[in-house]
Amino acid sequence: MQLVDRSTRHLQLTTEGDLLASQGALIQASLEEVSDALSGRRDQVSGHLRVAAPFGFGRRYVAPVMASLRKSHPSLTMTLSLFDDPVSMRSQAWDVLIHVGELYDSGLTRKRLAPNRRIVCAAPAYIERYGTPQSPAALSQHVCAVIQENGRDASRWELTHPRDGRVAVTLSRTLESNDGEVAKYWGLEGACIILRSEWNVAEELREGKLVELLPEWRAPDADVVALMSNRTGRVARTVCFLQTMETALSPVPWHF
Repeated sequence: MQLVDRSTRHLQLTTEGDLLASQGALIQASLEEVSDALSGRRDQVSGHLRVAAPFGFGRRYVAPVMASLRKSHPSLTMTLSLFDDPVSMRSQAWDVLIHVGELYDSGLTRKRLAPNRRIVCAAPAYIERYGTPQSPAALSQHVCAVIQENGRDASRWELTHPRDGRVAVTLSRTLESNDGEVAKYWGLEGACIILRSEWNVAEELREGKLVELLPEWRAPDADVVALMSNRTGRVARTVCFLQTMETALSPVPWHF
């Protein structure tokens, strides 16, 4: 049975290898759960915690929480894996996944950690040069950064007004990237209008480096949520991590 396809550039698991890895992770998790129960550790924060998170949010908010957790619980070991799209990872590869944004039904237990708006904004230099869009439709005549995330078409922005309802705008692809930090950089440089999470741009909005546009219109929220299986959600280290995350995000640190 071949478990790995090998080439001169990389290794890739075959279907059989992927199945073996998944089942092996499940067996390891089950053994660890039995060990916890037999040793009375279910209420004790120990063992190995595996967390997956997006790059930017993981660096700014998840990593400090894990450092604090380690100081309080020296028996705990941890792995933080950062990805562009952590949801695409096999659920056997992590105990808790931190997700920011819209999420389709994953069949996993979901816990909301903090609210997070998405804000249309631009630098004062862009506004001075190109003017302020007065409606969502006007965005199609402006340069807006298109961010390709999670395999979705990001060239359409949907905005909702309490009186006028929902409007979808198709943007030009003048500036496009698969990295949100690149789009933010372009926005700060006055090159374009951006649509970013509040957690990511609140500081720049408070300092006047960015200005909110179309404030009466609202993009779909991108709440911060934790995903986990029913099994991992009951383990003491997972419960403690989630409680520490909630404390760190309450009150929400990014409101501007």
